Amino acid sequence: MAKVKIRYLVIKPGRGGAIRYFWQPSKELRVLGWRPERLPEDRFDAIRRADVLNADLDAWRRGEPAVRSGERPGPAPGTVNDLVIRYKTSRFYTDKAPKTRAFYDHNLTIIRTLMGDVPVVRITAKMVQGTYDGLRIKTPAKANAVIRVLRLLLQHGVREDMITRNPAASPGLIGTAPSGKVWPRAAVDLFVEIADRAGRPSIGTAVLVA
Repeated sequence: MAKVKIRYLVIKPGRGGAIRYFWQPSKELRVLGWRPERLPEDRFDAIRRADVLNADLDAWRRGEPAVRSGERPGPAPGTVNDLVIRYKTSRFYTDKAPKTRAFYDHNLTIIRTLMGDVPVVRITAKMVQGTYDGLRIKTPAKANAVIRVLRLLLQHGVREDMITRNPAASPGLIGTAPSGKVWPRAAVDLFVEIADRAGRPSIGTAVLVA
């Protein structure tokens, strides 16, 4: 039997030599509401059902309604949760080094907790500043890291035509180097980019959280 590669289609052995089929989305998709599904036992029916689910997933990523498999299981279109999954499936995330992605993931989880259901178009510069000021009271370094990742996320929202400008472009972060001098935002971003390109993402991460 020829092997057929279908996204998220997983084959598992069952009792008595039987074969079971499942549609198993990635961990990131499961967090955002896309649940695994047991597929029909017939191979061709399982493939057809997996194709339907993948078509719905693609429609959701484009911000379109899922019309073939029923109610959309993912987050509401246009929300921060929606933007997170778009960002994490883009090259702007997947091309990053593993340690950099881990740093982003940690802060994206915080962002989803704070504003996951908020429509991206309703996020304002004042809201970003208020979020930063609230986080900074107890953990200044954490506040800087969260808002920097939020800025990257919302910039992807601009690329996705969800918003026309980035409300986190100038969040007024306060970052202090060991010398006591404040680094301009552009200098921090440039340093992180150079560290990533040099294959030393951990150095850039250290600067981000400093």
